[in-house]
Formats: sequence, structure tokens, C-alpha cells
Amino acid sequence: MNISLRRLLFLFAILIFGLYPLSPGIIAQDSKGRLEQKPDPKANRRNGIILLGQIKKILKDRYYDPTFHGIDINEKFRAAEEEINNEDRKWQINRTIAQVLLDLNDSHTTYFPPQKLYDPDYGISLMMMGGACYALNVEKKSDAETKGIMPGDEILTINDLDPVRDSLWVIQYIIYALDPQDTLNLKVRKADKSIQNVTIQTKFISPDESAKRSKELKDAEQRKPYTCSELSTDLIACKLRTFDTDTGVIDKMMKEVGTHKKMILDLRGNGGGIIDTEEHLLGYFFNHDVKIGTAVTRTKTTDRIAKSRKDRAFTGDLSVLIDSRSASASEIFSRAIQIEKRGTIVGDISAGAVMESYRFPISSDAVDPYLKFTVAMMSVTVADMIMSDGGRLEGKGVIPDLPAFPNRIALTHRTDPVLAYAAQKTGTIIDPAKAGDLHFLIPKAVDEIVADDKEKTKANNH
Repeated sequence: MNISLRRLLFLFAILIFGLYPLSPGIIAQDSKGRLEQKPDPKANRRNGIILLGQIKKILKDRYYDPTFHGIDINEKFRAAEEEINNEDRKWQINRTIAQVLLDLNDSHTTYFPPQKLYDPDYGISLMMMGGACYALNVEKKSDAETKGIMPGDEILTINDLDPVRDSLWVIQYIIYALDPQDTLNLKVRKADKSIQNVTIQTKFISPDESAKRSKELKDAEQRKPYTCSELSTDLIACKLRTFDTDTGVIDKMMKEVGTHKKMILDLRGNGGGIIDTEEHLLGYFFNHDVKIGTAVTRTKTTDRIAKSRKDRAFTGDLSVLIDSRSASASEIFSRAIQIEKRGTIVGDISAGAVMESYRFPISSDAVDPYLKFTVAMMSVTVADMIMSDGGRLEGKGVIPDLPAFPNRIALTHRTDPVLAYAAQKTGTIIDPAKAGDLHFLIPKAVDEIVADDKEKTKANNH
């Protein structure tokens, strides 16, 4: 489904001026104390057209499909340049550039505008469950918490837009990367079925603070990329949080699995990562080499093969958990298991975002030959993935064998009925509350993880 970013942005109807410091100008302060620039329409148009030209060159050189899905790419860019020549504001120009790439209907081909003076923090994270959008986490002491938003609340609209599977990622792209909002107007359905209209104020943080937060989350993930817990003498459950790790981590995880006869591999919330790591893990579940699929670039096709771990392979029963946040390598792994009938896939339809992409910097010397630093970025799909059955996952996702997802009560009280359900299907009974205590569905907050590590260090020192 092709989503019109222009239509979504028009409906937002909130203009954020000067958040993208691309052209020189006079710095002023708005009523909320954030720095902004006085617009320079002529410079904005000139720089926007230069950026558009760079993006066109990268796209034509590197995009995996030289036919661009039948789109006349030259006409697209010509029309975009014409629009930019009639626009004054950076937010207008940025959305025009973004729409050209969004028209390719490709989850991995995206424009990221020049770094903002401030990054938005809305104090809430969202996820799709089935066909509805829910609050997954609400930040402590945020305006969202103050206004009564709770994990498990159903989010019916965001600034009058319906957050459905096809649009949620676009809405998040707008409000975080392209056009940060001063406020979010949410229509919320509470646990008692009442509907409330809530306006939450955005907290703006510096890029340095935003980068620090991202690093803390990444470090926490890398410190503990997986967790295994024995649910019975036969069954072990392992949560793999990311494929963005080395194969040695996979070896350690599978060593913990050991001689158990049954395994639940939890890939919920796993956004993917390194291809070699994904292939390495797949090799643990087969006593023979398996063709995963074929990577298709603009110049060649390459079969992807998972090499069997042979005598180290796990031969027991396998269940794999996925949800709407499972993407890329997680989806390819799950679908390969499903195609080969090696295990049972349990959960919600996955993200449907499996393309292989690279990020390319757009340098300032294109705008000013006397400067040299990155002012913008673009992500470009360089390969498509055709699975071994001839199907594609992009825009579709993996459809589980056993559909299951947590309800609002589970999100509110941090229970995990999906893990409990998967365990029950293998013959092991576990209470959803005890399953939630494993933090497989919703990880501990970074500060809790750090506190745990400090306590362990203190205990070890004694």
C-alpha cells in the first residue's frame, strides 16, 4: 500500500520552523525556549534542490531495482524540484524530498533530514497488536504519565490519524525524524472502555542526550543479548534480543540450551541485525545445509545458505515467538523455520521489513564547497530477499502458525500470556505472571538493568 506522506503531514497541520539547521540564518528563541532560525526561503530552496540532486544520484547508482518498480524516477524528481521551487520552509522541502522516496513503498529506503537542534521525547512507545495500536511503555515522570496514559491503553488516533499497521511507521517517521511535534493529541481507549482525548507535551532534548540514551539502550542490549530460563526439565526458553551481535554469542546461548528436548526461541521485539549471525543460528536447527532464499541486487543474485552445525545441532521441538516488532533477520529466520517445517511460529504477524540496506551520508560540501561534514542521511535498499519458496516478506511479514498476542491487561500488569501459551503447547504449564517475571515481552528499564549489574558486581566482590 502506497502511503501519502503529503496527506499525513497536511492532516498534522502543525508547522515546526527552523528545527533543521541547514542554511545560515539569524538564531532566535520561540515561546518554549527552543532555538530556531529565521527562515531564508531562497537559501532553503537552493539547498533543498542540491540535496534532492544528491539523493537522486545515490538512488540511481545503488537502488537494487534499476526499474524502480516501474516508476518514472526522472519525472518524480523533476516534479519534486518544481515543488521545492514553490516552497519556503525547511519542513515543506524536507517532506517533498521524503515523499519521493516513500513513493517507492520500500521500508528501507528513507530520507533523514539534517540533524535537528533538539530531538523529541514523547514519553511513550507504541506497538501494534493484531489490528490495534497500544501503549507499550510510558516513561516515568513524563507528561504522558502525568496525563494518565498507561501501558495497555489503546491508542485510537494520533493527531487525528489512525495508527494501523500500514501507517504507524510513517506516523513515527514524521514525528521523530521529519517533523517533530510540540504536542501529540491522542484519542485513548482505557481499560474500562471509556474514551479520552489527551494532549501530551513534548520534551525536547539535545542530540547529545538522545545519543546517550540510545547508547545506554544499546549497551544494555549488548551486555545481555540473550537470556535463557529453564521452564521444566524438558523445556528451555531463550530470549534473543538482537541479531546485531557476533556468532560467539549464539554459540553460548545454544550451549545453555544443551540437552533440553524442547526450546522456545523468543524473537519478539528483535529488529534484526547481522546476516551472518542469523545464518549461524539457523544452522543450529538442521542436520543438513538449508537454502534460506536468494538475495537480489541490481547486478546479481546470490543464494543464502545456512550451514548445518551438524553434531552440535539442536534436534528437539522448537517454537519461535514473533510480534509486530520482529523485523528483518528475525523474520527471515522465522519464515525459514516455517518453510522447512522445522518448528512452530507463535505470536503476531511480523513487521514485513526485510530488505537489505545501506546508509549513505549527504555531505555539506554539496551545499557549500568550503564545508565538509554530513548534513543528512539516506537509507537505500541494495538487495531484496526472495525466500526459498519463491515468496517475499516485504510489506507482508511472517504469518504465525498459532496466532497469539498479549491483551491490554498483560501490558498493564507486565504478564506474558503468549510465552505461557507457547509453553503450554509443549506440555509445560507456567503462569502468565511468572512468565512476565522473565521480562521476555517487555525488558527491564535501563536503570534496572544497570542496578542489577551493580548488585551482581557487589555480590561478587564479597
